[in-house]
Amino acid sequence: MVFSVAFRMLGDEETARDIVQEIME
Repeated sequence: MVFSVAFRMLGDEETARDIVQEIME
């Protein structure tokens, strides 16, 4: 899933959260 890829690529919870929020919007 996009979420898993984003978390692995970034490896940063805070940054990952920002991306997740952008995707959710």
